[in-house]
Amino acid sequence: MIEADRYADKPLIKLLECYVLHAIGELDRSEYAVLREMTPKLRMMYNCSGEWDGIIALAMEFPANMPHEIKLVWLDCQRQATTRGVQLSSTDFARTFVEQNFL
Repeated sequence: MIEADRYADKPLIKLLECYVLHAIGELDRSEYAVLREMTPKLRMMYNCSGEWDGIIALAMEFPANMPHEIKLVWLDCQRQATTRGVQLSSTDFARTFVEQNFL
């Protein structure tokens, strides 16, 4: 799937993937900068305050421990991949996690 097609008319998917990457400590600095710049727009859109990740969590009604839970799944998936001799990319994990849990 072409990257542009993946997010066409579905900007929330990209935000959720970034949320997951942020939770596991793998969000790219440039992506983080873009999200910080988007924060005022997100505040207006969702009529709330806070940082971008908190706004997404509020909009999705995530529990407060969601980043921790995502991190635990990430660590478990990494262990399983290592056992099988496979390397799991954080991007692939984020995409799969979003598809399986949020869509």
